[in-house]
This record gives sequence, C-alpha cells and structure tokens, in this order.
Amino acid sequence: FRLLRKRIRWSYSEPDGSPLPTTPTTRRTHRLRPSPPRWTVHDGRAFWRIGRRFLRHVSVEKWETATVFGTGEAHVTGWLAGWLWSLQTQAQTLLLRTMKLRKPPRITIRPDFQRQRWFWRLDCITSFRLGHAIIAGIRLFSYWFWTRKRMIKRENSPGKGC
Repeated sequence: FRLLRKRIRWSYSEPDGSPLPTTPTTRRTHRLRPSPPRWTVHDGRAFWRIGRRFLRHVSVEKWETATVFGTGEAHVTGWLAGWLWSLQTQAQTLLLRTMKLRKPPRITIRPDFQRQRWFWRLDCITSFRLGHAIIAGIRLFSYWFWTRKRMIKRENSPGKGC
C-alpha cells in the first residue's frame, strides 16, 4: 500500500573515487526563519488524493435527498428550482464517479410557489471496511508528520531563495 518508504542519498564523488571537496558552512545565530504556513496548496492536493483513494472503497447503500423551498415569488422560485436540479445532478455525478452505488439515488425537489420556506433532508447509508479507513488514516498521518515536514524543511533551507 506504499505505507513505508525510505530515501537513500548517495554522496557525490569524483570519477577517480575521491569525495568532492566541501566548504564548511558558517552558522548564523540570529537568522529569522519564516514560520511554516498552516495550510498550503500541496496539503490540499495530498488530502484530496488520500480522500479519493479512500472513497473508491466506499459503497453507498442508500442516497435520498428531499428539498422543499420557496421564495414567495413564482418566477424566482422556478428559476431557483432549475439551479437546484443542476446542483443536485452535479453532486450525483460526483457521487457516481467517486463511490460505488448499490441503488440509484433518489432526488426530490419540490418548489413551493406560495410561501417562503426552505427544507432539505439527506438520508445516506454508506459502508466501508475498517481496514481501508485505517490505511487512509495512516496515509494522512504519514503525510502530515513526515512528508509535509520534509517539504517545509526543504523550503526553509538556507540554500533556497534569491
């Protein structure tokens, strides 16, 4: 499952076998380093990738949504009903692409042209094996505590920058 990885760095040497000369680095005592960002684009991509991998193993037993809404004005309610159907269809497509469905989802949208109201209900039953959740948790943990820290350390290294 690609849970454990080890990176080995080889030291560089000349063709005759002697190691390359290294210059001693001077240590600055009062160097201010920027604090690492709390959330980056790389974090979002990694979480999305881990989540997608987990959702492949999730099966949806039941998916039902019911929406009753109205604005009090018929033309606005009709216009919003079309937008709601569009959003629900996009959500259903995303659901079909990421998870396994046992039964087709049931979507109900009922516009109320007379009153102002909003009611939305979601009934969802999903199932997955505990092992897949554990593996996703380990991947998330390993990213957050190893890969992310290595990336932050590489970004804050003194050799990088202008």
